[in-house]
Amino acid sequence: MAEEVIFKKTYVNCPAAYPRNHPTSTMHPDDRLIVQAAIYEPKELTKPLKGSPTLIFHAANGMPREALIPFFEDLYSLLKDNSIQLNGIIAFEAVNQCNSNIINEKFLGDTYEWNDGPRDLLSGLSYLRFGKHPLMMSGPLIGMGHSVGGNIVFSLAEQNPHYFCMVLGLEAMLLPDEARIDMRDSYAAQSYKRRDIWPDLETVKNKFAKNPAFKNWDPRAFGLYLKYGFRELPTHLYPNERGVTLSTDKHAETHLFVQRSKNPNAEVPFEREEPHEVFNDLLKIAVPKMFLCAQDSFIGIFEEYYPRIMKPGDEFLMVPGSHLVPYEQPKAIAEAFVPFIKKNYFQWVEDREKNIKTVRKRMIDQEFADLITNRDSKL
Repeated sequence: MAEEVIFKKTYVNCPAAYPRNHPTSTMHPDDRLIVQAAIYEPKELTKPLKGSPTLIFHAANGMPREALIPFFEDLYSLLKDNSIQLNGIIAFEAVNQCNSNIINEKFLGDTYEWNDGPRDLLSGLSYLRFGKHPLMMSGPLIGMGHSVGGNIVFSLAEQNPHYFCMVLGLEAMLLPDEARIDMRDSYAAQSYKRRDIWPDLETVKNKFAKNPAFKNWDPRAFGLYLKYGFRELPTHLYPNERGVTLSTDKHAETHLFVQRSKNPNAEVPFEREEPHEVFNDLLKIAVPKMFLCAQDSFIGIFEEYYPRIMKPGDEFLMVPGSHLVPYEQPKAIAEAFVPFIKKNYFQWVEDREKNIKTVRKRMIDQEFADLITNRDSKL
C-alpha cells in the first residue's frame, strides 16, 4: 500500500509557546522551540469546502503520527460514506517528539510539562490561522488526541470551551484522583530501560516483528512506524554512533512520562499531576465529548469514575484492544467514532444556522435601556 492513498502531506514548523512553564524545559531560558504540524489534505479536493470540518489531532508519546495514516484514511472514508466531507487533518506532536524532537534537539532541557502541550497546540493552530491556512478558515474544528495527546486536546478545550465543535479522547490520559500509577513499574521505567541504538533498520524490523507489543498491529501502521519512528545516526545525543536510533530518543520519551517532584520531601520523587488536573476540569468543556478506552489498557479500568465528569450527550465507549488500539485496529476505531461525529457535526450545522439568523442589536434598544434603568433604581 502506498503511504498516502487519500491525502497529500505537508509539514509546517510553527512557533511553540514561550516562555515555558518550567525553567529547565530548554537548555537556555531564551531558547525558542518549534512544534511541527503535519497537514493531510484530501487529493480529491481542490480547496476546502465551506462549513466542512477539519480534524485536529495530537499524537501520543513515542508514537509517530504518520503511523496513524491508516486510521486517518479509514476515518475519512467512513465519514464520507455518512455524508460528511472532512476538509483535512492537522496532526501535532509534542516538542520533544519525532520530527519536532529532531528540530529542537539542541535546545531541549531535562523537563517536559504537559501543561505546555495545550499552549503549544494553540500556538501552532493560531500560527496557521493567522497565516490564513485554508483548513483553519473553512469550518469547525474537531479535537482528537491519543494518550498524552488526548490530555493535551482536552486541556485546550477546558481553557477555550468553544474552540472545538466536539472533543474526542482516544485512550486519553485522563485519570481521577483515585488513580495513581506507580512510576517504578510504569511506561516511564520501560522507556528508560529500552534499547535505542541498532546497526540498521532491517535489524529493527526483525526484532520488533517478534515483539509481543507489535504482534496485533495493522501491517500498514507497523510499516509506517518503522519508517518514521527511527532515524539515522549520528545525532546530537549520539555524535559518535553509527546505525539507527529512535526519532523520539528514550530520554525525551521518559521526560514526557514523568518529571521530578517539585516537593523535595515527597514520598515519590517523580510526579505527573496533569492527568488528574485535566480530568477534574472536564465539566468546563462546553462542547460534546467522547471517551474511547481499550479493555486491556490501564486507563479503561477507571470507567466507573467517568459519569461524574460527563454531561448529557457525552459518551464513553469501551472497545477490545490495548493502549495502542488505533495502530492495532484503525478501521474498527474509526467506525466507533463515526456515529458520535455524525450526530454532533450535523447538530453543529443546525446550531450555526440558528446563530446566523439570530438578530444582533448593536445599539442599545428601549427594552435593554428599561432593564438597566429599572435595575439601577433598585441599587
